Amino acid sequence: MNSKMQSKLVQMLEQAGACPGRYYTFYTTNHLKVDIMVHGSQTYLQISRPGSYPTLGDWASISRHWPYRLRVVPKKVERFGRYYLVACWTAESEKRPLFVFPPDR
Repeated sequence: MNSKMQSKLVQMLEQAGACPGRYYTFYTTNHLKVDIMVHGSQTYLQISRPGSYPTLGDWASISRHWPYRLRVVPKKVERFGRYYLVACWTAESEKRPLFVFPPDR
């Protein structure tokens, strides 16, 4: 059974695939910002909060609802007072850990 969160993530991933290089964003009920972008063969997922890093529990929650099993390790990034956990992987590697800094927004 698909959850509302998983349905939203699938929808965003499809939109990101249809418009490469553009971030698709939504906020969870606990004010966590989720950004997804597809750029070439790479998929970017970042979650963020203002003022403090999201927890690994936040990351696990998003990963648990991702349409397929994620095997990436997020990296902490701070930009303009916003704190991110960011991960990137290629379609070919399909979940093998890879980190490439995403293009600036």
